[in-house]
Amino acid sequence: MTDKQKRRASLFNHCIDIDGEAVLFNAFTGNMACVPRSLNNIMDLGIDQRRQLVKLGFIVDSTPKDEVKFVVNTLAAPSRRMYLVFTVATRCNLKCSYCFENREKRSVMSLETLDLSLHWVEEQFAKGRFSDLSVIIFGGEPLLVPNQLMRVLNGLKNIREKHNIYKVPILLTTNALIGDGSLFQQLCELGVTQIQVTFDGDAPVTNARRKSLRITDVYNETLARIPMLAELAELTIKLNFTPQTVESIPRFMDDLSRIPALRDNNFRIKPEPIVRYQPGDGEMINPSEEFGSNDTRLAKAFDLICRLAEERNMEIDRSAIFNTPCMAFRESSYLLEPDGSLRSCISAFGMDSFSVGNVRKGSDHTGQSLARRQRVKDLKACVEGGCAFLPMCGGGCPYEKELVMGEVNGLLCRHDYFMAALPVFVGSAWRTAKHKLFLQA
Repeated sequence: MTDKQKRRASLFNHCIDIDGEAVLFNAFTGNMACVPRSLNNIMDLGIDQRRQLVKLGFIVDSTPKDEVKFVVNTLAAPSRRMYLVFTVATRCNLKCSYCFENREKRSVMSLETLDLSLHWVEEQFAKGRFSDLSVIIFGGEPLLVPNQLMRVLNGLKNIREKHNIYKVPILLTTNALIGDGSLFQQLCELGVTQIQVTFDGDAPVTNARRKSLRITDVYNETLARIPMLAELAELTIKLNFTPQTVESIPRFMDDLSRIPALRDNNFRIKPEPIVRYQPGDGEMINPSEEFGSNDTRLAKAFDLICRLAEERNMEIDRSAIFNTPCMAFRESSYLLEPDGSLRSCISAFGMDSFSVGNVRKGSDHTGQSLARRQRVKDLKACVEGGCAFLPMCGGGCPYEKELVMGEVNGLLCRHDYFMAALPVFVGSAWRTAKHKLFLQA
């Protein structure tokens, strides 16, 4: 049997026209390659080029059934890396109208719960469940409780040293309105490697949406502190947007461009929509103010933002364009709430459907294991339908499913949005790629 006879093109290949070039993208590996526009079948390429495509996952050895099975099992398999969202406080010094934590009573993690939380994390590594750790310090505003914050960082440092974890990326989410340079320097010395700050657009938009009792001009006060943060750690500027606020984004990016400390491109822009999940009770989304999760206008907004960033030579974090498949079923992702509760979804504050225990009694993945097995069964419909988006979607967001239907299990298809957004995602990634693969016929 020849090489061409035993191998075939992956089910998850997409060929997309990007500025006149035919770019091949694989939804499972995330790899890209430019192929001749006249090419009908990548198996018609020469043997050396086919070997390159085998390495990149565009050509596979397995049968279609086995390829799908491998992808589904990979999506469901627990990871050796623990992803931990450590919420030291849900209390905040801002009152953002859209904050999903508004449904929660604002609180601060006690020192007792904090120490129990660190003990629980260390115990998971002592049991051999994990070999790597990735942490987000979350709020509320973590800098409102500096003692807890320092204690968490020192505790994570001890865990890292005790279990020989070579590198632990720690992302601090903050509105940056508290603390001076010496405090941030100390946090970075204790292990913070990344800092994320959020804006909502230009000055009028941000000041209207991010309310402070103390500060009149939140926008410019935050902007003035950006150079300090960019010099200390990897900086992500998260950009929340709605249909109403998209038009303000060029002015916001121009303001960023005028900051000398950012001209070396030592930050990234992360666009993220404020999405209203269509509830099952029939309450309608207002299209002039809100995006629906399957709204194709989202793709157009992402395209605009990515192109604006590219024009200004700004690095882009595209992770919110496709925010599934998530970690909710994988027994390796945890939201740790101030009371010590553990959830399997980073947005699921107070939602019992995502409960996986607490740091006092330990984690319990029984329900999560059942939900994962059910999700694999549910994916049969996607498999039988031959959906080439399966590796990127994984059946949809269970958090959204809970909000929409009051039920975690079951699929939530966003096919219309994926069809519109894939050329945006691939186009931006291809245009900004440092190394591109061109294959000739």
